[in-house]
Amino acid sequence: MSNVTNGSNLADNSLVGLIQLNDKNVAEFTASDLVQPSEFMSRLPFFPASNGTQHKFLVETAAAGVSFRAVNSGVENSAGSEKIVTTDLKFLDGSWTRDVAIGQGFSKSKDAYYEKQTMKALNSAVSKSESSLIQGTDYDADGPDGLDDLVQDEMKVDAEGATGGTHVYMMILGEDAVAGVVGNEGKFEMSEIIQVPIADEAGKLYNVDSQSIGGYMAIQVAGKYSIAMAYNVASVDDKLLSKLFAKFPADRRNALRANGIVLMSVDAQMKLQDSRTATNPTGAPAPVPTDWNGLEIVVSDAVKDDYAKVTEESSSSSSN
Repeated sequence: MSNVTNGSNLADNSLVGLIQLNDKNVAEFTASDLVQPSEFMSRLPFFPASNGTQHKFLVETAAAGVSFRAVNSGVENSAGSEKIVTTDLKFLDGSWTRDVAIGQGFSKSKDAYYEKQTMKALNSAVSKSESSLIQGTDYDADGPDGLDDLVQDEMKVDAEGATGGTHVYMMILGEDAVAGVVGNEGKFEMSEIIQVPIADEAGKLYNVDSQSIGGYMAIQVAGKYSIAMAYNVASVDDKLLSKLFAKFPADRRNALRANGIVLMSVDAQMKLQDSRTATNPTGAPAPVPTDWNGLEIVVSDAVKDDYAKVTEESSSSSSN
């Protein structure tokens, strides 16, 4: 049995545990400890896409009918309905170039330097992908849809901040809920390192080591009741989080309690702390919030604090 816990950096269903560089798992690299996913990317489960660079999954749109009946009497139970959702993954490019003089002057070896550059490129790619997976096409028009694009109107709460503000999310993590998706069975293609001449600003040539590395990625929201979001959030308190929780129907709340998180910015976490301090009878500062009603609070720098004011009309027009 694996001694890696679910949600740790090298768990099979984590990003780093899943990604393969050609035929080599990232975990096999001696410098793999350089890959440090953020708190959110460590908690978000990742799975291979169902079909190369495209991911298809079923979403239940109506539950099957169930009725009581009297003895010797029939009923007409409606069949449940499902729809197939198709997501096109987007290519995440972590390619790099470095002056050959840097690699040759590295104190250990050139190979060690190359490996370090690969891991730095992956770190940068993971950081960029987090912003895309949360903010979606507003962050990068060429990237995948993010949480901001995928939350349904019925699962949104307008916190009525006068000038807009941040977003706060409550979600269920899992293969049948919110999860990251990596294309081509989790494989990031990595080329051989080659030397190519490039010109400096004066037009003079020098040689660089160059490597292309990249793979396909997206985020899945399998079903309307997998995630709720508050917008126009100027202040955060427990009442706001209760409103998000109330968006989930009773048959999804056990899954939320078992595999749910609250995602917010660091500033929003501080505001939640301030709200708890204000209601503390002793007047002592409240501890930094790490959970709400048993749900882990996860903070991310990729959650913006300066979203523009969204009206009900503009929210509806942008919904999927």
